[in-house]
Parts: sequence; structure tokens; C-alpha cells
Amino acid sequence: MVKNNGGYLKISPSTYLVVQGDLENMIGSSVNNGGDIRISGHIINDGISMSMGRTEMDGNTAQNISGSVIINFNDLSLNNSSTGITLSNNINVSNNLTMTDGDLNLNGSTIELGTTGTLVNETADKRIYGSTGVIQATRTLNAPSINNIAGLGLEITSAANLGSTQIIRGHTPQTGTGNTSIERYYDITPTTNTGLNASIDFNYFEVEIAGHLEDNLVSWRSADSGVTWTDIGGTADPANNKVVVSGIDAFSRWTLSDLFSEPLPIELLSFTARLNEENNEANLSWETTTETNSSHFEIEKSKDGINFTAISEVKAMGFSEENVQYRFIDTAPFNITYYRLKQVDLDGSYVYSEVRSVFILQGEKNITLHPNPLTNGAILHVQGLPIDKSISFQIFTLQGKIIYDNVLHNQSNYEILIQNFPSENYIYTIMDKDNIIKSGKLIIAN
Repeated sequence: MVKNNGGYLKISPSTYLVVQGDLENMIGSSVNNGGDIRISGHIINDGISMSMGRTEMDGNTAQNISGSVIINFNDLSLNNSSTGITLSNNINVSNNLTMTDGDLNLNGSTIELGTTGTLVNETADKRIYGSTGVIQATRTLNAPSINNIAGLGLEITSAANLGSTQIIRGHTPQTGTGNTSIERYYDITPTTNTGLNASIDFNYFEVEIAGHLEDNLVSWRSADSGVTWTDIGGTADPANNKVVVSGIDAFSRWTLSDLFSEPLPIELLSFTARLNEENNEANLSWETTTETNSSHFEIEKSKDGINFTAISEVKAMGFSEENVQYRFIDTAPFNITYYRLKQVDLDGSYVYSEVRSVFILQGEKNITLHPNPLTNGAILHVQGLPIDKSISFQIFTLQGKIIYDNVLHNQSNYEILIQNFPSENYIYTIMDKDNIIKSGKLIIAN
């Protein structure tokens, strides 16, 4: 682990630094990497600046890029096939963002490629995704010909000079006209945006189809950022996972959906998951406002929030204009369990709910955390940790989002400066390689 506390860390050109653990740039500190850094843990930047030359993240456990200050990378290589990498901070990449192995979850953050950065080697099994967050780039397009802008998967051809053009790619399913889209969209904003007579190849991955009929995919355009949509058509090419669209006079927001999509089966008003601490059962409840041609709900369960398995099915009301309440009890949750609902229509189409989570609080009595509750600016003391193994210490929101994650090696005591945490209740877990050895509530007050 490397912690820069108030200093200036410089890695000279042709120098190779291996960080076995986290690289943390603390408040008032700077990092200037002119060489190569290989990191197996997290990157945290709360310092003045963090300028990274060639950086490779190659851990075999979950890795995170976080902090309060944007990190500027030159070349960033992501190589974590175990559990992938999650963004909790915006980043800039000025040269290559290379997908070597594993996925990257945007997690509400922005990747800015600017005018020179490029996404390299992205495939279906090592991709950028996320229900929130975007990756974006800007290029000058003068009579482009099958130009895959910054490697983002949108190929543009036009005889016109579009000038400086911003491309934003997101993975939030778009909704409108009673339909939903695949899990990919583009915002295209050229300087010249009339009389383009352009064509696009809209590429996607199979995993982004989300239950749509691939042979029936066509393009949809919205000129008001997704409020209203127009069916533009196009030619589906399922063998190459793309839709080709021609005769485009102007750009805006574009996505793909079925030509014959039916209205969404269900409008979900709420979905909660709570643990009954008396018997360690997870109580799931959800409520719909309207249902049209709805068939059933599949309850899906996961240990990591990524790989889900269906564990049960609840029949839906089918047709209703009034609120309907549903419940399900999982009698055997994991120590940390993530749940989602798959809302299925009579014709087989479906959409997913947001993810909810529960935690079974448990643990070794010799391990203590104090003070608890505590305030921002205070130091949390963790004592009594086993010193014969590596320990992972994590803090979660009650919705299951990891906001702190650190790996400790042979430390019986550990201190954490609680800073810039919203004042609310959290869950902490202390894990060895295979098991949670202690977990509990952590209360951060004003």
C-alpha cells in the first residue's frame, strides 16, 4: 500500500512501480506518474492533483477508483477478471483506455476521453457498463467514413463536415411511447447538425439486449434528451450485433428497441428488502401502480450484486389500474445478499428492478470498533483483528453500495479517518479470504 500524506510523489520516466494494495493520494498531496504503475488494490484521490502515466489495475479482488478529485490518466489498462473494477469518481483518459480483462462498472461516474482518448479492446466479456454514468469523447469529424468515434461503438459516415462532435455513451435503458430500449444509447452533438445525409452503424453487445428480439431491433431518435421518441428504422444485423441506419439529416439521442415492442408490463412504485434479525430471514416487498398484460415476477438473488440466480416466482395480478402489493420471504439469505425483480410480461418481454440488499450482522467478539456512533472528522478505531491472515474491511450504504474498501495485512489494529461521509447509517464487514468474520452497523452522525 502507498499512502501519500501531504507530499509530492513523482515516478520518473522509465521507472516501474508495483503497488501491492491501495494507492491513496490524501488531501494536500500530489502524484505525478511519468512512468508505469501496477496496482492490485484501489486508487483513492482526495489530493490536489493526480496525474498518471501508464497505469494498470490488475487485482484479483474487487477494485475501485474513488475520491473527491478527478484523476487524469494518460494510459489506463484494466485487467481484473475476478470481480471487475468500479468507478466512484470521474476520470479523464487522454490516450488509451485498454480493456485487457474484466468489466468496468461506471456506477454513476463519467469517463472523459476528450479529443485524444480512445477505448481499446472492448468486447462482450470485458466491457464498460452501468445503469448510471457515461463515457464520452469529442472529435472533429470532416466527411467521416465509418469512423468509430474513440472506440465507443458508433460508426458515423457522412459527406458533410460535422465539425467538433461530442459522443456520449450511456447504458441506462431509455423509455417512451410505452416501450423500453436496449441497455445502450448515444447522445451525438455535432457543430453542424443539418442536412447531414449521414449513416450510422449502431453496435452493441448481446448482454445489452435485455430481452428484446434482436432480429426486430430498429433505431429510435429523441430530440429532447429522451422525453419523446421517433421510430427511425434501420436494418438489423444480428450476426454482427449492430443496426445500420442511413438517410440521417440530424443527430441527437439514439437508441435501439424492438419494432413491435409492447407497453412495459408493470409500473413499479417501490421495492424493499429488509432482514428480520430474529430469524435471519429476508423480507421482500414491492408495490405496483398499474399492470397491463403482466405475467409474473422472478425473484433473483446474488452474492456479489453482479451474477444473479432466480430463486422463486410470484404470479402477477395481470391487469390493474390500482396499487397492488406483493411479498416474498427468503429463508436462507447469504451473509450479504443482493436482490432484484425480473418483471415479465405475457409475451415474454421483461424489465429489471433496481437492486436491493440485506446484511446478516455477525462476528467475532474480540474485534471492536469505536467510537460508534461517530462524526465526520473523527477516527474510527478497529481493534482485535487476526494477524495471521489478510483482512478486507468494507463499508456499505444500506442500499449495498461500497463506499470504503481496504485490504489489511497482518494488522491487529487499524484506524480510519471518517471524512466526507453523509450522516446516515452504514454496514461494515470484516472478511478473510472466505468468510465474514464480523459485520455490524456503523452510525455516522452530524
